[in-house]
Amino acid sequence: MRVIAATFVEAVAQLRIHRVRVMLSLVGVAVAVAALTASVAMGDIVRQTSIESMEQSSGRPATFGFSAYSLEGDPIDADALVEEAEAIAERYDIRYMSPVTYLGGSVQLGDVRTDAQVMGVGVDYQAMHRVEVTDGRWFVESDAERLAPPVVVNQYVMDMLGFASAAQHPTIALPDGRTAVVVGVIDSPMYQGWPYLWALPDTAAAISGADPAYAQPTIEMWVPEESADAVQTMVTRDLQGAFPDAQVDSYRQDYAAYFDEAGDPTAFVQQILLGISGVVLLLGALSLVNIAVITVRHRVRELGIRRAFGASLSRVFVGVMLESVVGTVVAGVVGIMVVVLAYRLLLVEQVIPLGLPGDLPAFPVWAAIVGLAVATAVGAIAGIIPAVVAVRSKVIDAIRF
Repeated sequence: MRVIAATFVEAVAQLRIHRVRVMLSLVGVAVAVAALTASVAMGDIVRQTSIESMEQSSGRPATFGFSAYSLEGDPIDADALVEEAEAIAERYDIRYMSPVTYLGGSVQLGDVRTDAQVMGVGVDYQAMHRVEVTDGRWFVESDAERLAPPVVVNQYVMDMLGFASAAQHPTIALPDGRTAVVVGVIDSPMYQGWPYLWALPDTAAAISGADPAYAQPTIEMWVPEESADAVQTMVTRDLQGAFPDAQVDSYRQDYAAYFDEAGDPTAFVQQILLGISGVVLLLGALSLVNIAVITVRHRVRELGIRRAFGASLSRVFVGVMLESVVGTVVAGVVGIMVVVLAYRLLLVEQVIPLGLPGDLPAFPVWAAIVGLAVATAVGAIAGIIPAVVAVRSKVIDAIRF
């Protein structure tokens, strides 16, 4: 242990003596490690953004859609279908279940009547599809009993209504004479450029003016992936048993169902980023090796004297290599700190408010670990060549040098 500590102290001392050369050689390593760390972090960001976008659209793994259609042409009672789905969810301890109905229609927004996309959804839809309400709130169970039904809208609708916040209680007139109250606003890039309204199933049919009998919902269920196939089979069987004269279809709709076949869609982007950072890292390592060899050549006399006073070959080898390792670790830490700072000041505070995922961590810790590990490995590999040069010098020749 004492020998290791002494070797480390010698390495640090040599770095201080040759600090100008070391700094010149380590600038490239610091830049390379920063590029590698940033590439790994950006790969995580791209992946997280893609996953959250897909989950908003199709649900989290594993989300199934169940639909039932009458074979005789008459519509299935939507309320009966939802009640049966709720009973099945309770029977099999399925925590997240939501009916989903896509309804078009003409909606009165202030003084303007316009076409809009109206969706009838349940309370659990928010968790299943990562719906982030930026102003106000999402639906709660007690909303079904309210005389003035609640509705959640996108920012486009709020602008048409002429209100700045859901706290002002904007209202929407329904065709049946009731008045819906806006309780929440969703400001997401996914729902821009067109009026979107979300409501509980009965309210959604009233908003769009659709006949509730023909507003057939799809039942979505979010279940654990490890039991996905079994749950799909059981729910399909029970729905078919409850509606024997209907055609019951079931399908898995979340993105993970396609990953198994097509692979990770973000892998290509990550490989490009890692490839670029790898080239930068290689150039930095070559620069380090070049300057390290030159430095050792100038230290031939010093190394010969150390050998003459009893320094072993292994001590000289490890000492020279450790100089490179310590230098690259310091450079790696500096590079990682620069990336973390840039990530915090530029990305988190400036870009995320424009639409990056809300679950993005302060910084992917494993990206910093990878950067530090690579910096250490580069230092060890780059230090081998000058260390071999140092131990191959003969004592007598080194003293004469």
